[in-house]
Amino acid sequence: MRLTNLLNNGNLTDQNKVQVKLNSVQKLKVKINELRNEGFKTIQEENLEDFETTITEMEESIDTLEVSLLKLITLNCNPEMNISAEITDTKIKLPSISLPKFSGQYVEWLSFKSQFVPLIDNNSYLIPRNITIYSLP
Repeated sequence: MRLTNLLNNGNLTDQNKVQVKLNSVQKLKVKINELRNEGFKTIQEENLEDFETTITEMEESIDTLEVSLLKLITLNCNPEMNISAEITDTKIKLPSISLPKFSGQYVEWLSFKSQFVPLIDNNSYLIPRNITIYSLP
């Protein structure tokens, strides 16, 4: 009951606490199973149905708690699920590269190309968008 209240109030945010609570729930499952076995040996026939109903309800509650704790562990272990959906526009200033200027003369084309290709075209660190930005005047 206390564990259910903790889950409902959202007070279990520490990964270690959640793991400890999960271990407690798993121990409770074992104890309920032992209680069931002992109960069948000792409880009289007329009380057996009520006993079985009570044990089944306890098992369902424990299973629900276990699933809730496992979800908490999954959310805490998987930081991608906790990332906000808000995307902020980051502005990064590109480093300046001194680009050769093409004058439009056919005679100078080969010289311009031999300088431009190694700086921009063959630069594996630049993405296509940045290549376009560098190419603009």
